Amino acid sequence: MISLGFGDSTTGGFAEALTYGADNGARISSNSWGYTAPDVYEQAVLDAIDYYDAAGGIVVFAAGNDNSASCYYPGCYGAVVGVAAVSDDGARASFSNYGDWIDISAPGVNVYSTITGDTYGHASGTSMACPHTAGVLAL
Repeated sequence: MISLGFGDSTTGGFAEALTYGADNGARISSNSWGYTAPDVYEQAVLDAIDYYDAAGGIVVFAAGNDNSASCYYPGCYGAVVGVAAVSDDGARASFSNYGDWIDISAPGVNVYSTITGDTYGHASGTSMACPHTAGVLAL
């Protein structure tokens, strides 16, 4: 396991971190972020995803929380596993993005997790569903 952050919050930082992971043996990349408008992307990000994929890795992305079927990158990019969220009853979470670009759904409502303030609490979102999927893929 390699923890790769890109603290500058730039997509160039993400591309660099993903490339570093591919070059250093990381096989699963769990990403609980995405662009906040449909059909927006940066080619450097897609190129880094393709590089990681070609190195034998799997890139997992949260689908987004806009209750939309629109394509939200990088989650809808063909080379990634796009993860939607489901609620406790297995139904699509009301906030989760959806559509034919979604690859899988995972628990994403009231998930007990680490939260800001160095503590634990319940959180909801496709960002909660994404690491569930990455963990299963890593098995």
